[in-house]
Amino acid sequence: MRGRGRGTAQGRLAPAQVLAAVVLLASAAPVRAVVCDGAPITVQFARADVAFVGTPIGWHDPNAGASFCSTADPIHYAFSVELAWKGVYTDTLTVLTAAGGSSGGRSFRIGERYLILCQLRDGRPWTGLCSGDDMLENALA
Repeated sequence: MRGRGRGTAQGRLAPAQVLAAVVLLASAAPVRAVVCDGAPITVQFARADVAFVGTPIGWHDPNAGASFCSTADPIHYAFSVELAWKGVYTDTLTVLTAAGGSSGGRSFRIGERYLILCQLRDGRPWTGLCSGDDMLENALA
């Protein structure tokens, strides 16, 4: 069934409406992917406020069940610390990361050993895709 006066089928956009949507989308700020600088591990280690080898023993999403969540919201990973170089003074440490990779967050496998390199934000260790942390076997290679 065709609508009168607009020349469009019910539920469909007119060519002018499609063109307006394309112009709006093209003029919107581009979505940027996380881009890391590719610095060698020695440089990333030097930049880090916190550096240790540890194993994640659990994680917690403090925003679980919230009516609105963002990929930038923090996920808390608890690590058992095996060897510490910088900024770690306990046997366990909670490290924060963004909930989504599009915000630079990363995930860790419970029970696997990692080299963790963090920056402090408001006194709390944060890590992400560009921090340089990796599974220990990969980091040693």
